[in-house]
Amino acid sequence: MKENPESKITVYLFLIVIVVILFVFFKVVSGGNNAEQNEVLGAKNTVTVEGTQYLDVTAKGGYAPSVINAKAGMETILRIKTSSTFDCSSAFNIPKLNIRKNLPPTGSIEIALGVQTAGTKLLGTCSMGMYSFNMIFN
Repeated sequence: MKENPESKITVYLFLIVIVVILFVFFKVVSGGNNAEQNEVLGAKNTVTVEGTQYLDVTAKGGYAPSVINAKAGMETILRIKTSSTFDCSSAFNIPKLNIRKNLPPTGSIEIALGVQTAGTKLLGTCSMGMYSFNMIFN
């Protein structure tokens, strides 16, 4: 039996369409988290107000930024923002401080981290350990 060249082209086009659909689906599900977003968010993720340091993190399909450089020796509050977050990143914990929080699907929550000493590294993770970020105090 002779193969029809048009049927081969149809099959190849179908496979390309499936790959593109899967790529778009996974980008949407993951919230588009990538190194570029982390870099942009990392540039503006700490702010100091009246002697208290605030660390800002976004939770959706993981956490952004992936690394936060914070100042040691000052009162610190972690602010986590969510927006239609229904994945496991909404069940948040910091094992070293024994902190566990269920985040709202949309909104924000503040978590007091106290005063950390220089060299302290805190790991924030989802309940399953799939997603994480680091807070490094210097």
